[in-house]
Amino acid sequence: MRGLSGDDLLNRAVRLRGIRLGEAVDVILDDSASRVLGFDVLCGDGEHRFLPHPAAELDGDGLAVRSALTLLDAGQLAFYRERGATLLELRGDGRGDIVLGADGSVEGWIADEERSAALPGV
Repeated sequence: MRGLSGDDLLNRAVRLRGIRLGEAVDVILDDSASRVLGFDVLCGDGEHRFLPHPAAELDGDGLAVRSALTLLDAGQLAFYRERGATLLELRGDGRGDIVLGADGSVEGWIADEERSAALPGV
């Protein structure tokens, strides 16, 4: 996932062998905001589930999983949300967006002003 921003990961479809299971609605980081732990996935049944970062692979415009069992229930999602930080929360605090390394580490932050200047129409 090297070089991707958090925005690049939001709203990506999560698929199992081409079948859409849901979409990533938030990125969950560790408590120091230095590494991606996983994703908050809004599934087709309306439930939010946790998808661990190592279980997700970039697949075109989506995230592919090898098993639906990698989507953990709301209890595990709450566990990671309580002990980490979410991208949307951090962005609300004015931190901007993240730039990811290949291993899910946060290589840097992009201020909202920089994003707006780099992306016409934002």
